[in-house]
Order: sequence, then C-alpha cells, then structure tokens
Amino acid sequence: MKAKFNFYSITEFGFYKRKKELPEFGELKEFLDDFSGWLKLQRSIENTLVENKSHSSKVNGNLYCEDFYECTKTNSYLITLWNEVSNDEGNVFAMSKSNKIGEGKISSKLGGNNEIIGLPSYYWILPDENLLVTVKFSFSYQAAHAIESYFKSYANSSSGFINHQNDKTAIGFTNGQKRASWFRFSFERLANKNEREKLLKNPEKVTALVRRFSIGKTATDERSKALRAMLDFRSKVSQLVTNGWVNKKDDQRGFTNRIDKVVKNAENYRVELETPFVAEEEVLEFMVNEFDKNFDESKWEKVGFKMKNSGMIWLGNTVIKCEKDLDISRSKDQLPTAVEITSAINKRREAILAALDKESSEKLAKTS
Repeated sequence: MKAKFNFYSITEFGFYKRKKELPEFGELKEFLDDFSGWLKLQRSIENTLVENKSHSSKVNGNLYCEDFYECTKTNSYLITLWNEVSNDEGNVFAMSKSNKIGEGKISSKLGGNNEIIGLPSYYWILPDENLLVTVKFSFSYQAAHAIESYFKSYANSSSGFINHQNDKTAIGFTNGQKRASWFRFSFERLANKNEREKLLKNPEKVTALVRRFSIGKTATDERSKALRAMLDFRSKVSQLVTNGWVNKKDDQRGFTNRIDKVVKNAENYRVELETPFVAEEEVLEFMVNEFDKNFDESKWEKVGFKMKNSGMIWLGNTVIKCEKDLDISRSKDQLPTAVEITSAINKRREAILAALDKESSEKLAKTS
C-alpha cells in the first residue's frame, strides 16, 4: 500500500513559563507517557474526545484518538486520530462510538445513531529528531494541525499536568516539582532549499498569487427540535451534503436512508482564485513562512505563485516529502492498527528518512 510522508520540525513542545523560550517540563517523551496512561483509562473511542480549548480555526469537527503505539526499539510513536471530516474525494466512513481504542472497525454504511462519521489521520513522531511526520493513505486524511489541536486540548483539559487547587480550580500546570503557565506545540514544514530559492530569490518575477481550495456543500435542516436533539450527531456532517436532503415529510427511517445515500454522493465545490501580486522580498518570505507553519496541503488545496516566463511554483512542490510502498493492507471494514503501521514503517525507515536533505537534518539536530 502506498503512503505519502510529509515532514515537520517540532520547534516548541511542552509546558512553559511566561516569556520563557525553553519548557520547564512536559517535553515529547514525558507528555506522551502521560497521554498513553490516560488513554488506557478510556473505555471507548467516544471517551477520547477532549474539550476543545485550543479554539483552532484550522480544524473542523471533533477529534478522537483511535489508536496509539510506542515503539521502544526505535523510540518513536504512531498516533491515529479520528476526524469528523471528508477527504478530497468526499470519502467518509462510520466508526462506532463504542469501539475500543485500536479496534479499528469501520463501515461505509452511514446513519447509525451511535456512529462517528469521518476519516483517520496518522502521525509518526520521533522525539530524538524533534520530527513530526504525517502519513497519508488513499483512505485517510492529512492534517498536521489536527494533532496540534488535539494535544493542546488534551494538555489544557485532561492531562495529568493540570495544577488543581483544593477547590478543584485549575491554575496552570505542574509535574510535581516545577510549575508552568502555558502549553506550547509548534512546528514548521521542512522545505527543499533549492526549490524554495527559485521563488524567494526571484520576487520580481512573481505576477500572481494562486489559491486553490474547496468549500463543503451545506444543507438546510428542517427537522423538528426534538428530532435534531435526538440525532444531534448528524448535524456534524451537514457540511458534507447537498441542499434539500431533508424535507418535512421525512420520517426518522426515511431520513436515515436518505442521509446515507446523500452523504456518500456528496462533493465539495472546488475553487481556484488568481490575484495579481507584486512581491516584495520580505512579504514573500513572510507568506512562505506562514504556509510552512499553518497550511495543510491536500490533493486540491494548494497555494502557489505564477512566475513571469517560469510558469507556476506551487509551495507544496518545494517541501520535503516522499511516497513509499508499505507492507500493509486494509480490508473494507478494518483499519490497519498503529502496531501494523509502525512495523511497516520500520522496515522502510531508512528509505523514508533519506528524503531529508543535509540542511534539514542539521536543522533538526539543532532543535533536539
């Protein structure tokens, strides 16, 4: 099975005091040990939904932890999140809220009252290298900022580092020895220097900024308040379906059958905007840095620059990434486990990390 890997340098991680550049505690290993302990106490995937205190505009829908594995042999972690989203092809699956963590059972039949509709996303974390790697399969979703949002929400609402006072009020964070005020998790995409310089060294050639994005089709919900309350989860997939999917004459069974059909056939509007743009070097560098920190590129979602006599430069083509065949398979109703994915990655580890150029490796070494 083919997998696409995108690489990010972790620039901040842990619990910090105000205005301090280094964490007091809670770096990757310590944080993930705490997270692993919390996961073991959760009865089902439904219980892994954490209160969203990160308020990230980069993430739509709820996030759950579907699987987690620590490979002590390579000191790496594989984390699977379940995202209430669809991918570029409009694909979605249903996962039962009662699934055990790591169970991985899914269905393409949607509409059950006890289901979470969405897709998995996969993250390979290497603490020794301060490296975050997104792993994208044809059936999954790629979103580096989903793991950022999930970890921030976990740190602020459920982690063992929250400093509770006698009245249960949470005031900052502690590991029992030190105290801190903030949890930070920041990263930036690793880029190919030579490809980037074709853009950054030639700002005078830029003629336009091009942005491709998709907009989910929305639905008008005409159900009664009682039915909406009883079937609240369906409101979370409203962005995936077309207008008019419910009318007043639908009974509950008819509604369920109809949403199944429409969600499967739903698509997104795809838009490309081209804006004339005169680039100054500082502004261009700022925009590229923002892309590296904040933009999750997909098959359609792209940012690029039209160049005089040079065609298009898509920023996604200037980042370090690779595609490899992994010795792994998936059945229609079963996701691969974190253990299986880690085993397959370990077999190709050297080839995957070979995508990092010398400059990127040196950059990672400095942040370790």
